[in-house]
Amino acid sequence: MQKKPLSLHILLLFTIISQAQFSIKGTVSDEIGNPVEGAQVYLLGTSKGALTNTQGNYNIVNIVSKTYFVEVSYLGYLTITKQINPGKDEELSLDFVLVESSSKLDEVVVSAANRRLQNIQKTEASISAIGTKEIGQLQVKEFNQLNSIAPNFNTYDDGGPGIFTVVASRGISTIDVNPTMGVYVDDVPYFSTLGYPLALSDIDQIEVLRGPQGTLYGRNALAGVLKITTKRPKNELSGFATVGFGNLNSKELAFALNTPVVKNKLFFRTSARITERDGFITNEFNNKDMQNRKAVDANFRFKYFANDKLSLALRYNLQRRESDAYSFAIATPDNSLQDILQNSLYRVNFDADVFQEVLTQNLAFNLKYDFDTFAINAITSFQHTKQESLDEFDYTPFDIQSAGRLSYFHNFSQEIRLNSSSDTNFHWVGGVFFYQNTEERDDVRFFWDRYRFCCS
Repeated sequence: MQKKPLSLHILLLFTIISQAQFSIKGTVSDEIGNPVEGAQVYLLGTSKGALTNTQGNYNIVNIVSKTYFVEVSYLGYLTITKQINPGKDEELSLDFVLVESSSKLDEVVVSAANRRLQNIQKTEASISAIGTKEIGQLQVKEFNQLNSIAPNFNTYDDGGPGIFTVVASRGISTIDVNPTMGVYVDDVPYFSTLGYPLALSDIDQIEVLRGPQGTLYGRNALAGVLKITTKRPKNELSGFATVGFGNLNSKELAFALNTPVVKNKLFFRTSARITERDGFITNEFNNKDMQNRKAVDANFRFKYFANDKLSLALRYNLQRRESDAYSFAIATPDNSLQDILQNSLYRVNFDADVFQEVLTQNLAFNLKYDFDTFAINAITSFQHTKQESLDEFDYTPFDIQSAGRLSYFHNFSQEIRLNSSSDTNFHWVGGVFFYQNTEERDDVRFFWDRYRFCCS
């Protein structure tokens, strides 16, 4: 009875060893043939990668024979992405020539259209994508600033406290909690506008897939899909920090830290962005500024590669938004246009100390296993959102109508997806998806004063 399990273990061990006998090596140079030292050569979707030495040489060992996308990047040069298949050779030689970033565009690999890595030039779908470099050039720092990355696409905040972001594509949008465009962060669905990501300070790529996408993405994809990919945890110690100041006493702090926990196996990355800004509207009732905003967006990510086939990822996101409520002014027949422009444009008179607060937590777990001809992804996610608010509805110093609300939203999803490998002749994708949404509301105050009249 003991021989069968022992022989099975030996067979599995022999299989793993036999699959890890391939390597890729070569050189990275510039246009005039000078070696480039410190260039990153990375196999997308794996833990495998290397830095070039002083001669521009690199060597990536112990890889399984299948199709890969090799990404070569270096500061000041265009990023090169090349699809390869080691085949049955024990060693594959690949040389790369880097071109300065001012002369050509980066090669782009996307995954939103067909749920697998694919060169954007070979994708049939209507898709736009930008990477880290373009995000920096466009000065995109927040989710509500994605206005220039795709045609007929726009994102903007709610026009008041900035508690949620409206996404519009091809003329389709909504101001409801349930969006009309699917938003995915690292393949995790965001089915509530209150839970949309705040900061875009640690983003690797943003893809916009236009048109109805219900076939591949199901619910909330009538206007298309917006897929955000954060910077992946890597097998290196790196990071950044930025500080910003602006008008209205605005302040911004953003940082990221990447470190290997177990070399070549377990990686950790954290990032955060903290912002605050004074208001520009005065409430004459209590002489307080309105439209103040504070926001915190923090991310914690672990990536574990058990072997060349099995990888696990754990992601936690915390978001907190604080702001005053909508600062609407009311005009009377006695107000002249000049009086409204001079006195009422940035002044209100509310008896209520209005506010909006939203706290969102996202927890997601992703398991991926690559078989010889297909791969399986199991993505489990849970989102908890707490919204608390007090709004003024009569816009006067009299306590006529105001309302406070405390709401809780719970979203749970489970996706199991199967898709063919990139090196097969016939490409396919399939899977199952489960989603559950629960909502709890508690109206803590709603008051209609004695000034309400009625007749019998």
